[in-house]
Amino acid sequence: MNIKNNNAQLYEILKLKLKDFDKNNTLVIDGDKLKKHRIQNRTLVKESELIRIIKHLNPKNCQMSESGFPFLKDIISVDIKVSVYRDMTTGIINFNGTNYKRLLSSSGNVRNKKVIFINEDLYDKVNKILLCGMPEDMEFDIFAKFSAYYALVNTDSNPVTMPKMVVVDDYVHSITEKFDLVKEIEKDKYVVENNVEYTTKTKPFDGAGLVDISLAKKWVKKLKLDYIPSAFQFRAIPGLKGNLYTFDIKAFAKERGRTKIVDIWGKEWDIEKDGINCILTKSQFKFYKKFNSFQDWLDSFNEVIYGYRRTFNISKVADKVSDLPRRKPLSYQPLQSLELDEEKIKKLCADTVEAIKRISTDVDSFLEYRGLLADEENRYESNSIDVPEYYKALKKNKDLFYDDWIQKKVQADIKNYKERTYRGGILVEGNYQTFIPDIYGLAEYAFGLPVKGLLDKDQVYSNYWLNKGVKVIDIIRYPHIAMEHKISEVVSPAKMQYYKYITEGIVTNLYDSTALKLNGADFDNDKVLTTSNKILIAAARKNMGNTIVYIPMEKDGDGKEVERYKINNMERLIKTDVDGMSNSIGEVVNKITKLWSLPQTEKVKDYIKIM
Repeated sequence: MNIKNNNAQLYEILKLKLKDFDKNNTLVIDGDKLKKHRIQNRTLVKESELIRIIKHLNPKNCQMSESGFPFLKDIISVDIKVSVYRDMTTGIINFNGTNYKRLLSSSGNVRNKKVIFINEDLYDKVNKILLCGMPEDMEFDIFAKFSAYYALVNTDSNPVTMPKMVVVDDYVHSITEKFDLVKEIEKDKYVVENNVEYTTKTKPFDGAGLVDISLAKKWVKKLKLDYIPSAFQFRAIPGLKGNLYTFDIKAFAKERGRTKIVDIWGKEWDIEKDGINCILTKSQFKFYKKFNSFQDWLDSFNEVIYGYRRTFNISKVADKVSDLPRRKPLSYQPLQSLELDEEKIKKLCADTVEAIKRISTDVDSFLEYRGLLADEENRYESNSIDVPEYYKALKKNKDLFYDDWIQKKVQADIKNYKERTYRGGILVEGNYQTFIPDIYGLAEYAFGLPVKGLLDKDQVYSNYWLNKGVKVIDIIRYPHIAMEHKISEVVSPAKMQYYKYITEGIVTNLYDSTALKLNGADFDNDKVLTTSNKILIAAARKNMGNTIVYIPMEKDGDGKEVERYKINNMERLIKTDVDGMSNSIGEVVNKITKLWSLPQTEKVKDYIKIM
């Protein structure tokens, strides 16, 4: 969830289209039209550390606009026409006489074909702050990763108390089970070997770290929360990211008689003497190779540049368990991979049919559907974003439900809802929760103990489902492409006190391929849909295939040095953006959907696995 702070600052920035610029990448708007243009071409963004940096460097260019929001003049969000962007070698556009330079494009920006440009006068200063002591002309091999990590500063966030951290290496674990292997034998040529016993390596704590309860409580106060979240998603310059799971680190250390932790640079830390209250894994520190020690990074991080002091930031926190809806809609993808007869389909759809009847005839049910009434037992999916004012008026005067104009709005809303159900959006018991590793096992690993965890193969822990008396759930993660249903047993393990603060989330075990099966999920805030629907569980048990493992062909040159580029190579950065913008997972998924529409022979199933 986004942090619950009703006072979260929104900023107005310009949103332009690159196709509007001329061949010299210049866009000039007549002064009389500029105000109208800005109002029509503005977007609101939440505060990020990037915004805090720019405000600090040039506060006079952040003034209250006529719309009531601070208008940040030094950055522009540009919608990119890829064919035009491809030829922009300098990365500079000119808007009304001011040059703006390509600063960043996050993974989300790339998916939506957007690029953030900054006033060229600020570029060097902002870049120096973001690099945090790393050379401005350093070389990097995989530019897409560099761009994504560099752009993390643009994530919505709130600064909190700086943790006293130690960064441990990633734990690599081998699991052996039956897999379906997709092997590349030539370029674009594959073979499938099904039901093969195979050993593969996993990183069961990828993207995950621990925050001690003592520090978590300070963050709760700073973020103005009324509960202790299971997880805090964090961001810090440069390229530190992931989830920190709330855990009593000090109690664990005392029970196991351990206080020493060795970091990725080989330095030994004592959690008592050094006051350690946070454990990060190497997977969360993307540029760790660029620093000689933790202190080397910390000194760079704490150095005040142009009067700016970098901050440790929280971008999201896990939901409050009482806020979780009881039901959520599926999509067509998890359904297309199951064999369901007409009777099962009717039973599966019955709850949705009844829900549509209720919201069509009962004003309270409709308001509930729109998220305007709280009913913990019968709550629909959260549908409270951008609630129109006329529905808020309906809540105050329910007689308006019979007004012709309101009824037209209600019927249009219900029609849209029905159309979503036709595409597989049927309601099932369940909700989205945070995907969590066995944090007890993570603590064992950090302190150099044998890594065992608290859960066995095919087991999960879920406070939510245990409180409902549910013993078996189906775990689903999107995009659901082949047969990624994962049926797991919900258990209450020994040493439950170490899951005390995991009130929301699905905690998985170390011993099976759950994360790999769910399209290579990791633990940096991935969400999974879990359901107790017996029809889905039974059908998934019957149809459920093995986890698919892709084995690429060994190529000449494997192991040799990869070509590297300097990070100030603007032409290469733009090419990286363009390559990412040219990809579309939707195209692949659509082709797989067509394969699912065919009779499911072994050959068709193998093609689905290859896709």
